[in-house]
Amino acid sequence: MTIKAEYSKTLRCRMLEQSSAQSQYTDKVYLPQSFLSDLLSSTGMELDGESNRLPSPLTLRLSRPGKPTFAKTPLEGAVYCGVREFSFEEGFIGIPGHLADMAGLSPGNQVVVEFVHLDKGEFAQLQMLSEQQNVGNLRNLLESHMRSQLTVLYLGETISVPVGGIDAPVRFTVSSLEPADAVDVINTDLTVDIVHNNNGLVSQEDEALVLDIDGPSKEISVGCESTVVLRMHVPAQTSSVDVVLECKSGEDASLVASQLLRNVGILDNSWYDYSAPSHTKKTLRVEHAQLPSGSCDVYIGIVGFSQPVCSATIRALANQPLDYTEDGSNDVIPTDTKVCANCNASVPQLRLEAHRLFCERNNVKCAYCGAVFKRGSAELDAHWHCSVCNMAGTKTDEAKHTKFYHTPKDCSCGQGFGSMVELAEHRRTNCPERLIECRYCHILVAQGAEGPVEARLLEMREHEWGCGSRSISCAKCKKYVRLQHVAVHMQMHEMQERERRATMAMCSNKECGRERNNGNPLGLCSVCFGPLYASGYDPDYQKLLKRLTRTLFAQLTVGCGKSRCHNRDCATGVGNVVAGGQRLSQSEAAAKIVPVIKAFAPLSTSARVKIEYDNIDLHLCT
Repeated sequence: MTIKAEYSKTLRCRMLEQSSAQSQYTDKVYLPQSFLSDLLSSTGMELDGESNRLPSPLTLRLSRPGKPTFAKTPLEGAVYCGVREFSFEEGFIGIPGHLADMAGLSPGNQVVVEFVHLDKGEFAQLQMLSEQQNVGNLRNLLESHMRSQLTVLYLGETISVPVGGIDAPVRFTVSSLEPADAVDVINTDLTVDIVHNNNGLVSQEDEALVLDIDGPSKEISVGCESTVVLRMHVPAQTSSVDVVLECKSGEDASLVASQLLRNVGILDNSWYDYSAPSHTKKTLRVEHAQLPSGSCDVYIGIVGFSQPVCSATIRALANQPLDYTEDGSNDVIPTDTKVCANCNASVPQLRLEAHRLFCERNNVKCAYCGAVFKRGSAELDAHWHCSVCNMAGTKTDEAKHTKFYHTPKDCSCGQGFGSMVELAEHRRTNCPERLIECRYCHILVAQGAEGPVEARLLEMREHEWGCGSRSISCAKCKKYVRLQHVAVHMQMHEMQERERRATMAMCSNKECGRERNNGNPLGLCSVCFGPLYASGYDPDYQKLLKRLTRTLFAQLTVGCGKSRCHNRDCATGVGNVVAGGQRLSQSEAAAKIVPVIKAFAPLSTSARVKIEYDNIDLHLCT
């Protein structure tokens, strides 16, 4: 089916420079201001008119001169898109690179830009082109991308959805659409069917890179500056997990971990152990309090440092006690001993001089850190101190220490830092490119820059502030509320409900504790009024009062017969007014009923008299 164009103009193609992964895959183009002016004049539409207003969104079709206006595959025909703004250079159209590739356009090519009216989409079937990846909720991911970056869908279109923490985007192709071959997806309920290309199977490689808690150790080989990532599932009942990496002697690697980042690395992580090569055992402790509630996955990264490869074993242990090392600070030194000034050992006072002569001849004390070594030993020769921060270690630690702590690094966000460790701390805290799981769209996205003061008070960054500014309709009051205010709005409804219950009108039956139903004249609740209801015509409520009289009379003289009844005005009730369980006589029952019926007497008159239901001594069996 060919979609008729209502206006067209030929412009020249110019590629857009994209500032982020999200805007890299948008279908919105930039047009010159003259395009909008010519469109309005040729179609007779107005920007602010009521009867012939310019449609929103504005949908366009792009094609090369002489190409067909529509085809099943985009490279053989045209592509459809929306408009970002009318501020581009005159005579040119700014097109995202991926959109130009689908249309077969190069910089400088002529482009036929046509204004077309598209129907609202109702159904779309998307075929997944990428390998199945652990990308979380695909529907949330796709919904967020379509809401912010897409205006239209058309048959044969390839949609690339960037995923936080994964380099390559997830790609889909549009295989089916309703009600047309090209549809508008703005402000519409679109049913999306996602067809997977691997039937949801997990590859053997993914299974091989799983680290089981309290399972066998895994042998790992990782190249220099390369990263091996393992997935560890943490059950809800696990309080803590210790991840232990043991490198072979002379080889070194760093251990990092993250709950969100699948491409966890030396800079992007939540937990880390950057210890020096002399420490062959690296340990991370992951507390469950630092993780989301319930079970979750944690990604463990082993980053190689030694050339050419580092061989190590890694294991995960659950609920291990914290290591405790006695430092001897609380040891009681006998009064007849002295501390050697060379090795800090406690020596009996009588043998101090002999020990001092032997110690100074055979031991050497480091002037910087106080460590004691045997004179001429290999440990003494390997002992090393950083000339910048005076950190102690071995000479094999110098290269890694210098690279991690004293080599300036620049972040991709543009800020510079004095060391890799400072950069890593920036990446996990304040970096605009730090990935977070948005509390509103539930996908991994860059947190963005700091927002306004209100956003800081709510502990939100740029993305969550913008995402939370979207409005939804409250299910209770039908008012539109910002997502960031939904929690407070629902608390307001709870407060109103509590206040309503505290001041609500109670059923006039003193034996009932339900809320009064204002739809009946006796001030009863729906349950108590049910046995007295009749559908016949009774404008002055005479028949209703007669039914109430008969009910009370039978209750006082015969009783309801229920063993659980505690009604004091019931002949068979536990709280019978007559001592000894004797029933009232007919005259006594009538005398007790008269005040109640008189209280409802205004119902039978034309005068509008307010009945004080709370003052009526009405007791009905329930």
